[in-house]
Amino acid sequence: MVYGNVPASPASGSTASFDPSNPSTPTSANAALPVPLSREKNRLTLRAYLQTIITIPDVVNSPVLRSFLLSGPVQLSSLEAADVQRRLDGDAVREEGRKRFREEAEKRIDALREGLSQFKGDVLSQEGGLKNVFEVVRRVERVQDLPKAEASVLEWGRISYVFILIHDWSDKKTGSDNIPSLCG
Repeated sequence: MVYGNVPASPASGSTASFDPSNPSTPTSANAALPVPLSREKNRLTLRAYLQTIITIPDVVNSPVLRSFLLSGPVQLSSLEAADVQRRLDGDAVREEGRKRFREEAEKRIDALREGLSQFKGDVLSQEGGLKNVFEVVRRVERVQDLPKAEASVLEWGRISYVFILIHDWSDKKTGSDNIPSLCG
């Protein structure tokens, strides 16, 4: 619930906001407490949209956009500045998770390259290479008992599938809509 919408307060009918005097909101001492960020989903979607439209040269060079961005700078209150920091911290956590995932996937992919090369060589260079692969798959009852080359191909497919899921469900601009549906 850290990145979801805040439920409406029964007393006021509005959404809750960051309150540094409230001990249930995170500070540097208790930042591990899961406190919802109001409208975080909307912010992430808007950020993705803005990143998309600034790739359009006519939009980037627009005097209207330049005027909007440069005139009347906003002064944040201390509550708003603390809220901005919490959101930046959330962005950093998400980016660190993506980075760790990419690094782990790259390590596994590098480790699998040898097995994949062997598998490819076996299939292409031997008489009945593909037929031999199917015989091995038919003969072996458990995935753990597959020869190294065939196990590498299976692991490669598993990693590719997970990468696609991660990319499609969390990295795209609709990721904030998709994550809650994964959780139930």
